[in-house]
Amino acid sequence: MSTLSSASLIASKIRSKSVSPVEVARIHLELIERLNPQLNAFVDWQPERVLQQAQAAEKAVMRGDALGRLHGVPLSIKSSIDVIGHRCEAGTRLRAGYVAAQDAPLVTRLRAAGAVILGVTNTPELLMAWETDNLLYGRTNNPWDLARTAGGSSGGESAAIAAGLSAGGVGSDGGGSIREPAHFTGICAAAIGGVARTFAGRNYSVGGSIECATAASGRSGSGLQGCAGKPAECKPLDNLGPPCG
Repeated sequence: MSTLSSASLIASKIRSKSVSPVEVARIHLELIERLNPQLNAFVDWQPERVLQQAQAAEKAVMRGDALGRLHGVPLSIKSSIDVIGHRCEAGTRLRAGYVAAQDAPLVTRLRAAGAVILGVTNTPELLMAWETDNLLYGRTNNPWDLARTAGGSSGGESAAIAAGLSAGGVGSDGGGSIREPAHFTGICAAAIGGVARTFAGRNYSVGGSIECATAASGRSGSGLQGCAGKPAECKPLDNLGPPCG
C-alpha cells in the first residue's frame, strides 16, 4: 500500500483484512526514517510505540472486534498538543524537554476511533509565524521544493501529510495556521470546532482543526472522516521530488 493512500482507503483495507495495521505502520515509519532528515517534519516519533499500537490494532481485527472509523490509520499530531510520552514544546526553548504526561482529549478521541499515533510534528516558536522554524529543531521544508517553506504554524503537519509520512493529522488554526500550510503544500485542511471544545492538553493554540491528506479537488473533509486522499495520479517517489508526479 502507498503512503499516499487516503485515510479512508487505509481504514477500509484494514477492515477488509486486505492490509495489516502493522504493515501500514511499518511503511510509514520507513518513509519517516528516509525522508524526515530532509523535511524536518517530525520532531518526536517512537517506532516501538507505533508498532505496539499497530499490533494491538491488528489483534482487534483478527478477533472480529467492532472497529472505529480510523482503525489502524497512522496520524500525526502538532507538537503543541499533548500526546502521552511525546515532547510537547510548541517550538520554544521555554518548554524544551517537556514531555506530555497524558493525551489531550482530542488525541484520546482519535485513539478511541482506532487511530495509530505516529508522533508529533514541528511548529514555529509558540506557533507565532507563517513559516515553521525554531531554535529547538530548525526549519521544516516543503516536500515540493526543499528550498521553500511548508508554511506555519502547522508546517510540520502539512509537510508530513503532503510527503506521505502521515495519512492525516491534527493541527490548530486561529489565523490561518492550517489553511496557509495546506495551501503551500497542496493538501486539504478542514476546521472543525467540535473536536476541540476543550483547551485541555492544547498549548498555545487557538481553535481546533484537522488537516487531512485530501486532494486539492474542491472536496472538504468533516474531520478525519472526510479525508478523501491524494489525486489518482499521485505516486510515491524514490527521490524527494513533488509529492505528485
